Amino acid sequence: MEYAVHVGDRLNGPHSIMLYQFDNFYVELFYNSLDNEIQRFRGFINPDLLTPYLNQIDLQELM
Repeated sequence: MEYAVHVGDRLNGPHSIMLYQFDNFYVELFYNSLDNEIQRFRGFINPDLLTPYLNQIDLQELM
């Protein structure tokens, strides 16, 4: 995979957190709209950290 795939978004306080996937590696970008900047990012491979995004999956599309 040459490019990241946008997987989901969530809100946490002042941050909009965007999740991207690169093969089996994930990156969360923490964007603060008040400051108009990405304040941090977190990379991980542990699928347990995907839990906050699971409610965004539409299971009807998979059936």
